[in-house]
Amino acid sequence: MLTFIKEIKNTLTYPIYQPYKIDEVIFFDIETTGLSAKTSLVYLIGCMYYQEGNWHLLQWLISDPNNEKDLLIAFAAKLKTYKRIIHYNGSGFDIPYLTYKYKSYNIESPFSSIDSLDIYKAIIPYKRLFPLPNYKLQTLQKYLGFKREDNSSGDQLIKVYTQYIGMSKVDKLRTYNSSPGKKQGVSKELQDILLLHNYDDIAGMLECSNILAYIDFLSTGTYSLDNLEIKHDCKDSYINISIRYPMIFPYKIEWLVPFDKGLDPLHNDKKGYNYYLVKIEDRHINIRCPLVRARLKYFFDNYRDYYYLPLEDTAIHKSLATYVDKDYKTKAKPSNCYTPLESIFVPIAAPSIFKEYNIKTFKDDYNSSSNYIELDSITSSNDNLVLWLESLLENARTNKNTLINQ
Repeated sequence: MLTFIKEIKNTLTYPIYQPYKIDEVIFFDIETTGLSAKTSLVYLIGCMYYQEGNWHLLQWLISDPNNEKDLLIAFAAKLKTYKRIIHYNGSGFDIPYLTYKYKSYNIESPFSSIDSLDIYKAIIPYKRLFPLPNYKLQTLQKYLGFKREDNSSGDQLIKVYTQYIGMSKVDKLRTYNSSPGKKQGVSKELQDILLLHNYDDIAGMLECSNILAYIDFLSTGTYSLDNLEIKHDCKDSYINISIRYPMIFPYKIEWLVPFDKGLDPLHNDKKGYNYYLVKIEDRHINIRCPLVRARLKYFFDNYRDYYYLPLEDTAIHKSLATYVDKDYKTKAKPSNCYTPLESIFVPIAAPSIFKEYNIKTFKDDYNSSSNYIELDSITSSNDNLVLWLESLLENARTNKNTLINQ
């Protein structure tokens, strides 16, 4: 079995190691001759760990299929000193594959005593929010700017490894002359291809882990707007919000998010007023939301307790209506049990939340699905501003009609 160690200069901007220390986590990836652990061989395992201020890549490669057990033992021994193992779709393939191998050799599996984090599984629930054709590791690496030197597919690697086994035997028997090139042998060239593919897979995981900054933002409960710096200004019929985030977003993404979950933001008569723009870039989340200057209505829930005054176009409580002549009032209905207000409003995505906090919500008419709150209610109260922003972000996370703005 051959062992290779090299230093990796890549930097990690997302703290994927938390709640552990950076030197308590380890990345890994495997290369096999097939998808079934029963009928194929694991011939290469690579792992990456942080030590003495730098990342290091450790790879074990076997040129003899009879050494598979030694490879598994070496990897298991390495994992004993770590608290978290990180991988890309390892839960779907690498870990089940190796678990079967350990069992077949009657070796205790190292995965039962270590925390596991699958980058792929963390991303998939939000895949529609990223402009990717698929979620293969190489596709994500390219999207996030990691440049691979390797261009081999899995099927090609199996053929390369088969050739490597044969040429390794030939090289051992071959008599070399003084030429350095010939001393290396053909097997060395094949070996480099195998190692490079595994290297790019693992080194690229550092880049891929940075996408988890988006996932933290998109996942409920992983951040608190109360602790973030928030700025806002109103200009050109829009309110612009800037939220400074504690982590760096490696790639700019923009989303068009409808306020109403049943609306398509690009195909509606009220384009420009039924959606808001969310832009994530660097350390900022920027939200651009339209303002509406209009006469809107606040509808009372308990309409049976109200009378409607047609001449004043408003509803009043029956305790006050006793002082109004019967010719100037009618019993209120759900559709006219309101009080109007002319002001500047912002659209909202979750009216029930605001009612829960006794913040008045307004509509154009009773059957309208569009809801608004007064602009002044969020610009004059930080609590209301945070509540409004949280509702917009929650809507961006869950709205199936959210579109990528490209």
